[in-house]
Amino acid sequence: MTAASGPLRIELLCDRDGGGVAAQQSALPPAAQDVHRMVLRAFLNSGDAPHRRDLPDSCGVEVDEALDLLDEVDLVHLDAEGRVVVAYPFAARITGQTVRVDAGPVLQAMCAIDALGIPMLAGRDGVIESADPLDGQPIRVECTGGSWRWAPAETVVLLASSAECGVAAECLCPESPFAGLGTAPRPIFTADQT
Repeated sequence: MTAASGPLRIELLCDRDGGGVAAQQSALPPAAQDVHRMVLRAFLNSGDAPHRRDLPDSCGVEVDEALDLLDEVDLVHLDAEGRVVVAYPFAARITGQTVRVDAGPVLQAMCAIDALGIPMLAGRDGVIESADPLDGQPIRVECTGGSWRWAPAETVVLLASSAECGVAAECLCPESPFAGLGTAPRPIFTADQT
């Protein structure tokens, strides 16, 4: 996985005016955006990561070229064998953030934020299951008809990033789980610890 713009900083995710991730992604050629949508649909429909050979060269661009562009702007990453391992919000590995949209397959989200995005991306109802990283207590978030129900109700999403790394899959997603705010004592982190 590569990161063309250096270490990821959370504020760069939303920067549409400068060189941030959002600006780079919105500047992708339409054909690369089509390949991106193909990859996302493959995950959503099957629950499995597509392989490069499963993606047809039918979007008016060479798929390998489009996948390279998607990698550069941190949207899709492949392993050495050509299998997609990351296509935000989807993960090809078990992450502890599972999502089921309607009666579809079980999906793995890269992080809690991505899990919340999957029902909205699909435009369907969904159920997210996770566990508190401190005490292992189950967390369930349901989206039904556009309304959200969180159990436990005190559940939050932690957003942090580790320093000195590149793509979101490596430095942001592992640090962004669901967590309950029940009675368990919580560690307090300072800026230099995140």
